[in-house]
Amino acid sequence: MATSTPLGLQCGLRFGCGCSECDAVLSSVMFGVFSNSRFLLTQMSMPILSSRGDMEAVRRCLAHSLFMSTAELQPDGTYATTDTHQPVAIHPSSVLFHCKPACVVYTELLHTNKCYMRDLCVVDAEWLYEAAPDYFRRKLRTSRN
Repeated sequence: MATSTPLGLQCGLRFGCGCSECDAVLSSVMFGVFSNSRFLLTQMSMPILSSRGDMEAVRRCLAHSLFMSTAELQPDGTYATTDTHQPVAIHPSSVLFHCKPACVVYTELLHTNKCYMRDLCVVDAEWLYEAAPDYFRRKLRTSRN
């Protein structure tokens, strides 16, 4: 039976991602990393341990590794990169397009009539402070609690 759900979205749903967490394309990439990691661990006879759906750990990891590619929701409802304050938007193909997460990391900026972020993951601003405290103390609008 054919399905109308895109493969990336199927992977996103499988990993428990959705509007509030990860972009479906990024979820598909994460699935590939998971598969490769599993293969390598098996080849090296290492135990495969599961986080049992702990998506927060994956999202934290993405926040730490992509901290230079972040954008923050502005008071007027638009997004700006934290580094240069360049206006950016969530790409219409993203499952996060209709959401307004406070802080995201992205892997690509696509320049058309607007500058779109692609391959997004919602992150907590606190995780960015953990990744690079001096950098984000000066850059983020979101106040620390």
